[in-house]
Amino acid sequence: MIVCAICIAKKPDSDQIDELAEDDDPLKEKETDMMMDYIERFNENFEGGHFEPAALMAANSPKGILRTSESLQRFKTASEKYTGDKKQDPLWMFCNALLNTVSAFRLPSVEDSLECATCALQQGQLTQLTHWVSNGNLPMSTELGDLVAGNCQCGESGK
Repeated sequence: MIVCAICIAKKPDSDQIDELAEDDDPLKEKETDMMMDYIERFNENFEGGHFEPAALMAANSPKGILRTSESLQRFKTASEKYTGDKKQDPLWMFCNALLNTVSAFRLPSVEDSLECATCALQQGQLTQLTHWVSNGNLPMSTELGDLVAGNCQCGESGK
């Protein structure tokens, strides 16, 4: 009697089948390619000094892949070297785009929120900071409260 190898092979369980299907999933491969292209276009804009489109791309990136502390740090580094119009400041553009798109994504970390709040105050954008706070675009923290209170221009009449 001849026994073929296929008959002897262990039947794969459903987890193994799912894993194999995921590895060969052409849609997943296409999604990965699309994300890589998106990141490449972001990098081209960023490295070319086109900070506004780069900031918008980061804020609206698929699955939030560029809505990260690492991206914020890249914009912060570029901002430290920036000498142009302060309304076009790279960090300000990123923070503004990031926090104005929170409703479609998750809230940024407390650290990133503090960085953006500080940036807004340095830019003289107290109205925008107030908008972010009142709309729940920043996670509330003691540090954020202290930062805002420390920059409050309230009159002394309330004391």
